[in-house]
Amino acid sequence: MPRLSNQVTSSSMRASCLLLWLLCNLSCKHYTLALRNSNRDEGTLQDDSHLLQSQQVQPHQQRQRHKRKQRQRLKASRDLQYFEPTSSVQCYVAQVDGISPPHLPELPWMLTCTGATLVDPSSRQKLYEYKLHGDTDAAFESMDLSGGHVKITAPPEAIVGDTIYFNSETIPKIVIEYDHERRRRLQLAGTTGTRKVMIVRVSNDSSSNRRVQQSAYALYQDFFTDENNLKKVYEKCSNGKLNFVPSPSFTYGVMEVNAPWNICGQLWIDAFNSLGIRMENYDADHMMVVMPDCVNWNNAAGWGQTPGSITWFPSAHASKPVTQVHEMGHNFGHRHSGKNGVSYADDTGYMGNKAMWTDEGSAMCFNAAKTWWFGWFSNNHRTVKVSSSSYSGILASPAQSAIAGSNDIVIRILAEGYGNKDLFVVFNLAAGANAGVVGSRNQIVIIEQSSATSESTWIADLSGGDSWQKANWGSGTLVVKNCAINWGTLTTAKLVIAYSSSSALNCNSHVTSPDVLFDNQSTAGQIPDKFDDTQLFTSSLSQTSQELDSPTSVCKDVPGWFDADGPSFNCGWYSSMDSELRCRHSKRHPNNGHTAMTACCVCGGGETVQVTGDECHDEPGWYDSRGKDCDWYEMKTKRCNRERHGVKGMTAKEACCICKNGQ
Repeated sequence: MPRLSNQVTSSSMRASCLLLWLLCNLSCKHYTLALRNSNRDEGTLQDDSHLLQSQQVQPHQQRQRHKRKQRQRLKASRDLQYFEPTSSVQCYVAQVDGISPPHLPELPWMLTCTGATLVDPSSRQKLYEYKLHGDTDAAFESMDLSGGHVKITAPPEAIVGDTIYFNSETIPKIVIEYDHERRRRLQLAGTTGTRKVMIVRVSNDSSSNRRVQQSAYALYQDFFTDENNLKKVYEKCSNGKLNFVPSPSFTYGVMEVNAPWNICGQLWIDAFNSLGIRMENYDADHMMVVMPDCVNWNNAAGWGQTPGSITWFPSAHASKPVTQVHEMGHNFGHRHSGKNGVSYADDTGYMGNKAMWTDEGSAMCFNAAKTWWFGWFSNNHRTVKVSSSSYSGILASPAQSAIAGSNDIVIRILAEGYGNKDLFVVFNLAAGANAGVVGSRNQIVIIEQSSATSESTWIADLSGGDSWQKANWGSGTLVVKNCAINWGTLTTAKLVIAYSSSSALNCNSHVTSPDVLFDNQSTAGQIPDKFDDTQLFTSSLSQTSQELDSPTSVCKDVPGWFDADGPSFNCGWYSSMDSELRCRHSKRHPNNGHTAMTACCVCGGGETVQVTGDECHDEPGWYDSRGKDCDWYEMKTKRCNRERHGVKGMTAKEACCICKNGQ
């Protein structure tokens, strides 16, 4: 019995202790929960089971957690994008040029390397775009960077983060070479046809200062559908030959990228690199990146690869035609248009910065040099070498190219004499696509530019009766004269280009040019059905028959010559675009004992032959639209039947003796 009593007592004590422990535990939990709830803004207790399952976080704790996750995501993104490669990186060198508003100083250009891939495909991909830093002048001293086809292969030890370093240790290890296949692809892309554009909108819409102000649809309108924008300017200025359309990879052609980390203060190229976007993954020819204004833009309103396919814009300037058209011009290889020593000051074209800085922009196009190298009016081009012959003719405006007929539109005067550069002449009519041009309205404008990819300089503008001259142009003083402007449905200018001693400068001509008809004039017998404009180029209009019989010296390309890259790279190719740079670098491609500098007239070489006025000779410097010269036609005379127009608007039957004689 006592034992039983002891057992009951012991059991009762254990039960009492267990009950006491449970009561204490519940009291402590209740007190803790009440204390937590008392600190909440609501100040009320909530259901215990709910609180045990999920505890509510205060607003300041939410912000701290958000910042912590943000830092983790940013670190993860940087770790992904900026790891040091274990394999060499290959990419193509591109100059990047910017535009600044008129009140800000000129921007320095920078070098990047684009389209990066790893030599070892098993390694992870790094960046698409690299910055180049260090002694790049020494590394690329003998290279032509203007064509976008210089490829470098950089070893891992030359790469830190998103930068390839050029110094005494890395330069010997970096392989620099030309990619001729890429050069051919870029040339075939050309400046005509349809080109697809993807717009990348990089925005943190939850933040007032980190967001792009334009919506995706607004950007679509700003670039493609507004009255004046990227699409409309190029379409109108090319007379419908170049058309930009939205990339079909995205709605409205706009790729939306949410940038959850704070990109404010990052250099624009670094901010773009952190995104890891590769254009070749999408159906697009150009990528135009719009990022928040808080990014470090180095005071630029836009940046563009020269040449290349990528442009970058701050939100504040992305909707303005002046930045859109200008930076796309860089993608096509054009550099700035200057005036009076200021890089952007040319007010006759979009490669300056004098257009209206508004969303409406200006109805204007490009200056004479850029228009020539775009090649939209190549059938109306004419090349003049004053030492061979003067020029007198009718000049129509690019703004009226649709009704210009066979009239010349752009004139290129080949440089002669030490230190001179090619000159380009255009009639800057303020009409049509060019109705809002800012400077030199309704005047003949002379532009100086040494090659297709160099900067241009505004030289002079000429009203009717004005002339401009330059001494030491070869063997004499060059004179460009605007004889008169003839106003009408097709408004034209009468132009003479000659040495100062030439009587052609009296503006009289025995070659009839089409008169401009007004309402009170009769049309009968005033406009000839056809007039031979080749006469305007091939001889001075004041020459006597005795002068025509006198022998003259004519340059002729070395027959059948082409450089080490094959028959496509003959003297016609060296003449067709960027001739100065191509000639300069021809020493890297010798063939049969010649380079272009010794074989081609356009490069200062060739053979000098004596001809008389009644003797047939091939048109100097002529080649057709595919770069074939008269020597190519001479190989097979049946080729003469091909109606390919070339420089000066001539076909082979008009330019080549072998084809003339076969008529």
